[in-house]
Amino acid sequence: QHITHRHHTWSERLEDASVKPLTGGIIALAVLASAFLVVRFIGESLIAYVLDPLFNNLWAPVVLKLSQLMGGGFLHDVVVGKVVAGEVNFVESFGLLTTGLYVPFAMVLPYIIAFYLMLGLLEDIGYLPRLAVLLDTFMHRLGLHGYAIIPTLLGFGCNVPAILATRILGSKRERFIVATLVSVAVPCAALQAMIFGLVGQQGGQYVAIVYGTLFVVWIILGIILNHVVKGFSPELLIEIPPYRLPSWQAVSKKLWLRVHGFLAEAVPIVLGAVVVINILYFLGVFNALATFTAPVVSGLFGLPREAVTALV
Repeated sequence: QHITHRHHTWSERLEDASVKPLTGGIIALAVLASAFLVVRFIGESLIAYVLDPLFNNLWAPVVLKLSQLMGGGFLHDVVVGKVVAGEVNFVESFGLLTTGLYVPFAMVLPYIIAFYLMLGLLEDIGYLPRLAVLLDTFMHRLGLHGYAIIPTLLGFGCNVPAILATRILGSKRERFIVATLVSVAVPCAALQAMIFGLVGQQGGQYVAIVYGTLFVVWIILGIILNHVVKGFSPELLIEIPPYRLPSWQAVSKKLWLRVHGFLAEAVPIVLGAVVVINILYFLGVFNALATFTAPVVSGLFGLPREAVTALV
């Protein structure tokens, strides 16, 4: 065996720095903030330059023509939705061919694509295992180990694969805690699209308030569940790979599988919900519900009584 002297390469120095508390925390903040900005940039660019023009310039004339042929009535409201002054508002029309298609494809899908692209890159570069090691001590205070951050990050794309990803955790207790935290306090891409699209119009500070509130809820609920749910949380045993350049073919395949899963599971639910909600509107259920819940929705939350529809 021939032994020679060698120095750490820059990538090895970065690998070491990624798991040390001080430098690792700084790197984690930089990586997650950069990923957040890239997701926003890709998502908003796809909406502004591809999907909005597609819907407004190509699909809207088709929908308006169909609206003229159908005339009006309940079936028109279900298929096309409300048409005001000869124009279609894809967000508010609430028909199968308007809101039913626009919301999943033009508002949510761009962020799904952007998020899962970034997640795939961070996985294949080798950063996520280091993030798990870095956060292990903190996550133990919530009754979890560091690898629970992986399902949590998945939840920012879609809660369904996030819940499925809890299978990587070592105990039933951990799986229950993570599934509960993801369901309650981790906004999926659909919710984030609403946060950016609606709250973001008022200013970035209000977006920060929403995310800050969700983070506080995540922490408090995790501490409560850690004390209430019985069982054990095993220690973190994980292989940390070296940093490497990702394979674009592998990243693309994972992106396609995850986006296809979202489309196959979410779009039918959105379309079904549009039909059900139109029926409930037609039967006057939402008006009755808004009147019944007004003391809480308007009195306690300070929201218009109609907000109960969005909450439902």
